[in-house]
Amino acid sequence: VQRSKGGKGTLYVFSDPLCQHCQEFEPELDRLAKDYTIYLFPVSVIGGEASRQHASLVLCLEKTGQRLAQWKDAVQDIREEGLRCSDGGAAVAANDQFFRVMRFAGTPAIINAAGEQVPDTIPNTAAAIDQWMSGRAIAQK
Repeated sequence: VQRSKGGKGTLYVFSDPLCQHCQEFEPELDRLAKDYTIYLFPVSVIGGEASRQHASLVLCLEKTGQRLAQWKDAVQDIREEGLRCSDGGAAVAANDQFFRVMRFAGTPAIINAAGEQVPDTIPNTAAAIDQWMSGRAIAQK
């Protein structure tokens, strides 16, 4: 799901709609979206089948704006019944598999365009991630 398009760099975020940390990170993503291109990869590694259902709904939608709106609903745990597609479930399964192969410790997992993961020592705030992306020293958590 493309969340934004910005000129300062690209971030890839693996997020589970039922992950509390992911839900708390949403406002920070909104702040980062002003400057960065952000791609969101819904996964179901925390919430299992319930997360898979939410994420599948997101990925069943074709237009980016619709996907982003559905994602925002999913992280707020708003369920929409009736919309199902096999492609959504397959996409979530592929994201889950990639998540496991990369051995990410948890969600949200944030990666830059160089393939570097935001270190665990950096807080999940827009300011800290912006500093990390800019290569400046960042205070530890």
